[in-house]
Amino acid sequence: MRGNVRRTTSALSRPMLASLPMYDVPSAALADYWVRIEQNLGYGPQDLCHPTDLIGHWQDQDLLLSQTCALPLRTKLRDKVQLVGTPDYGLPDCPAGYYFSVIVTREGSSWGDRWAFNDALSQSGWAALCAYAAETSRPAPIQKLATGSHAASLEYVAQGKADVCAVDAITFGLLKTSGRLPACLQVIAQTTPTPGLPYITARDQDPNEIAAAIRAAIETAPATLRESLGIQQLVDIPIAAYFAQPIPPSP
Repeated sequence: MRGNVRRTTSALSRPMLASLPMYDVPSAALADYWVRIEQNLGYGPQDLCHPTDLIGHWQDQDLLLSQTCALPLRTKLRDKVQLVGTPDYGLPDCPAGYYFSVIVTREGSSWGDRWAFNDALSQSGWAALCAYAAETSRPAPIQKLATGSHAASLEYVAQGKADVCAVDAITFGLLKTSGRLPACLQVIAQTTPTPGLPYITARDQDPNEIAAAIRAAIETAPATLRESLGIQQLVDIPIAAYFAQPIPPSP
């Protein structure tokens, strides 16, 4: 998926789309980050867009840059996009660019048969939970509760609507730092690290040029912006490392 792509004049004259939808960081920080990337590229949309249909957005031929989840990358997006690189958020006990999920229950509770998950195409919320259950010989769920977001999954557990959920450790940290983490929760485990949420682009864009613009934006960003984003660097994780991860059963 990675390679040199010669961009035609007609390709550059088309409308281009850019989004950074995966982590709930301050919108001003994301806007500043994108401006720096776009200025380094010398082309691209002025502003980030906010698509509601992410799968459709990621497959749009006019996509210049977005961030996706590893599970859609190896299912819905395989051979339809190019990998640009993976931002490294500096999680402990992880290779650069990798991440893990935390397994969360209510305080004083243990594993149960009601699983909350954000989305069936979530690596961190669904696939990681399935993998952890298999690795630790936990029983399969009787109830599978789709919540729509990691924050909502945590609320389900906190309110006793669900027994357990898996949440992306970066998201969990953002919620904790911002004071939006529900009370009465405990982390009982963390999952095996897997490749993190990658940046992608359409098939006829130049991923190497985009990656260089992103690296320059990160390296020259002021400390306050890098702290808001949580990004330390952009790393190259082989696409084979993503495709090597198992695809979980559909809930």
